[in-house]
Amino acid sequence: MLQAWRFGYDIVLQQAPPLQRFVRFAFAAKHQGREVGRLEVDCIGDEKRLYVQNIFVAAAHRRRGVGAALIMAATKTTNCAVVTTSGRTGDGASFFEEMRPRLKRCNAELRDNLCQRVRS
Repeated sequence: MLQAWRFGYDIVLQQAPPLQRFVRFAFAAKHQGREVGRLEVDCIGDEKRLYVQNIFVAAAHRRRGVGAALIMAATKTTNCAVVTTSGRTGDGASFFEEMRPRLKRCNAELRDNLCQRVRS
């Protein structure tokens, strides 16, 4: 999981003002001062869940553990499980399937939730 840090990436947290039901977090991956990846999640604290709204890593920075580092930072910072939704791209679906066993080994749960959606 620490592969991203070996390549010189930093993960930065940004938090939006709390809304009624959840708090929105954005985790940015930076390399040499430039943002190259981003994870946006809605945290529903009483459910201990993070709903992934968007995850993106620039093509030139993929396969270096950046996406996994973003998810690990989110789970460790909030102490919540990551829940994916049905609105994923093909790349997103492949990423989550590949990451599921790796994240589980690090005590980061990655669950599918195709029925519930968080409303803004």
